Amino acid sequence: PIAVRVNEVPIYMLEFEREMLRYKLAITDTSTTTLEIANEMVLDYLIDLELMRQGATQLGVTVSDEEIDNELERIEELVDDLSLAEWIDHEGYTEDEYRIALEPHLLAAKVAEKLASDVPMQQEQVKARHIVVTTMEEAQSLKVRLEAGELFEDLALENSLDESSRYLGGDLGWFPRGIGDPDFESAAFALTVGTLSNIIETKLGYHLIEALDHKDSYPVSESYLARLQQLAFEDWFEELKNSAEIEPVDPLP
Repeated sequence: PIAVRVNEVPIYMLEFEREMLRYKLAITDTSTTTLEIANEMVLDYLIDLELMRQGATQLGVTVSDEEIDNELERIEELVDDLSLAEWIDHEGYTEDEYRIALEPHLLAAKVAEKLASDVPMQQEQVKARHIVVTTMEEAQSLKVRLEAGELFEDLALENSLDESSRYLGGDLGWFPRGIGDPDFESAAFALTVGTLSNIIETKLGYHLIEALDHKDSYPVSESYLARLQQLAFEDWFEELKNSAEIEPVDPLP
């Protein structure tokens, strides 16, 4: 019997049942409701693993037997009280099953590394400052005061909800596209340096943004680069899932 086909590749019921057995070993609540939820979770997990294999193949990413051996050696060093064979058995796997189970996780790490290397270290960036408040009325009042000549940094300190930037006069430093709220970023990148935005609403509140500088190419900070690299992997996998053909076949037990 087949549990599901993922882009025509079958996941057999035996694989599902073995994974469910491992799941049950790991939980204490075995009520009917919990196990019904677990059915879907385990199946989704197996689908994700198969999609990772397929996606990695599309990118030309593979994992060798030697790399799996190296990972097993690394795990063996972390297991104190049991031999590797005993630990694998304790986790509910045969040795062959465990080698197969390791592959998509190693593939994911290599795919993430490959996609990360494609993220440019220099990108278009804006240096901006902002004030964010709770209501439109507050933002309108502050906009009038700024246009009348009051200092941005003073009003940010007195009024902004953003604790991380208010003590810096609202200064956000340099940032690239793709790491924040799309409406906020669009407004910030559209501003002429030295000008004030209209009021921008995000889930955090109502913002006034001033562009302090804008460069077509500027080094991305380590923290933003790491975030963009993480997003590259997340977006890639999300697209993989959204475009996949998932066909349930036989009913789950």
